[in-house]
Amino acid sequence: MKNLLLIGGIALYSLALSLPVMAQDVEVYEHEDGSVTAVDSDGNAAHVDAEGSTTAVDSEGNVVHEDVDGSTTVLDSEGNAVYVDEEGNAVYMDEEGNATVFVEE
Repeated sequence: MKNLLLIGGIALYSLALSLPVMAQDVEVYEHEDGSVTAVDSDGNAAHVDAEGSTTAVDSEGNVVHEDVDGSTTVLDSEGNAVYVDEEGNAVYMDEEGNATVFVEE
């Protein structure tokens, strides 16, 4: 459990470094399940769950989720999405629903 909290703390610290320098206030919430959420005064937020997956949402509505299995999902505020699995395979979908698949060989 201590290792998990340490990993979560490191991830949250790294995420906090990537928040805009102009942010005035950052509120940090520790949840009973071991997860941690940080929200700054500009509307940016970061969440590290108990397993170590991270989710960041900026004030414009862009979302980045990094799972502990190594996969990453990115959603932008315009409706575009990218999913990359732990092996490098990727799926891109634009706001109109058109999809492109990239397979790592």
